[in-house]
Amino acid sequence: MGASGILPYNMPTRTTLVSLVLCLILAAGGIWLFKQPRKETYYGGLSKEQVAMAAAVLERDADKDELKDWEEQLWQTDPKNHDTDGDGTNDGEEIRLGRNPLTPSTALPGAPPNDFLDKETIETKTTVGKSEWTGTDRLSREFFSKYMALKQSGKPFTSEEAQKLISDVVNHYPPEPQKKIWSEDDSTVSSADDTAAYRQYGNAVGAVILKHQDGGGEHELVIYERALANEDENDLATLEHRVTYYENLINGIRVIPVPSGAVSIHLDILNALEQLKESVESMALAMEDPVRSLGGTGVYPHAVDALIDAFGLLGNELAEKGVRFGKDESGYMLLKK
Repeated sequence: MGASGILPYNMPTRTTLVSLVLCLILAAGGIWLFKQPRKETYYGGLSKEQVAMAAAVLERDADKDELKDWEEQLWQTDPKNHDTDGDGTNDGEEIRLGRNPLTPSTALPGAPPNDFLDKETIETKTTVGKSEWTGTDRLSREFFSKYMALKQSGKPFTSEEAQKLISDVVNHYPPEPQKKIWSEDDSTVSSADDTAAYRQYGNAVGAVILKHQDGGGEHELVIYERALANEDENDLATLEHRVTYYENLINGIRVIPVPSGAVSIHLDILNALEQLKESVESMALAMEDPVRSLGGTGVYPHAVDALIDAFGLLGNELAEKGVRFGKDESGYMLLKK
């Protein structure tokens, strides 16, 4: 049997795999995920301290058994015990030899160990599930298989290799396409296209934003990253409230009569809000399906950019139509510099 395909008898449970993916997304995945082009003013990048912390997480080996702590999660071995099954061979060495670090060898002294894995078990543990599996289920199994192939090849498995492996596997699961696309059929187009119509539209949009402004607050990516770091479902519940916030904005803005000349901008606003809503919905599933949530974080900054651009276009359109708002009018926020 070739060593490159060896997997343990005790495949990690789904809960363990989710925990692993969350750990790796936070520690390593963020380094490459957040390199997407974006407005630095709104997002910023990972600091040198954060990158150093991620590298430290990937390199940590508390029990000095040549298995990193995050690898111990894959194997379900004890990160504080260098020989989990107590058979005299440390966990890292057993894995290199294609042996099960959770089952002690019962061979007589001087005889070859008998805790090797058989082909049937390997095939069972590497079979990907059916269509009802989440992206996290599939990624975890694929990651584990690829990890073992690299580990058993004898090549050094560095933190850079871990990051590349995660990136390669996650790239097979691109963000889901936007479910709802708002079109002109969903809008109420006004026959008027004069300054008064634009003033009315701007004030109505501003009024919706002001009505729901308490739904904003802390940046969703900040909440998401903190929730991953602390595995805090209460923080994720905050993201669910944000989904309701975006729904309220969409439902309020979409029914406003829009001047015919501003329909495309109106739809840009609605679709950017829809994209934000759907991306935050995915982010809120971090504990249930972190791969899908990772896709949501990839979409999120682009949706924010799209919304900023759409409101910028609306402000320009209002100015070109000669609309001026008083400071006491709701639409004033759309022209503020």
